Amino acid sequence: MGLQQNVYPWLFHADIFVLASDWEGISLAILEAMAAGLPVIATDVGGNPEVVVDGETGVLVPPRNPQALAGAILQLAANPIERQRMGLAGRQRVEKYFSIQETARKFEELYTQILINL
Repeated sequence: MGLQQNVYPWLFHADIFVLASDWEGISLAILEAMAAGLPVIATDVGGNPEVVVDGETGVLVPPRNPQALAGAILQLAANPIERQRMGLAGRQRVEKYFSIQETARKFEELYTQILINL
């Protein structure tokens, strides 16, 4: 499918978002998936646990563990109610903690603290 400039149409046709990275910072792909209301299955690396709350907004699995990854996918694929619950919780988490407004507020707070401590 090549490079996609707009991933939202793809996300809205999905039931689950999976990111099996060996390392990550704060993944924009995970945030976009959660904003689209998808439950996320991701490896427990880097910033993923800061974004994905295991059992609440998705499932965290050990990196380089295809059995755990497959098990999580199969479990969510078989449970539409759980997918819906996690997807809604994920969207709410993104809105509360990772919105542009919240990010700007956190930067403003950081800069204020830096200036106060100069």
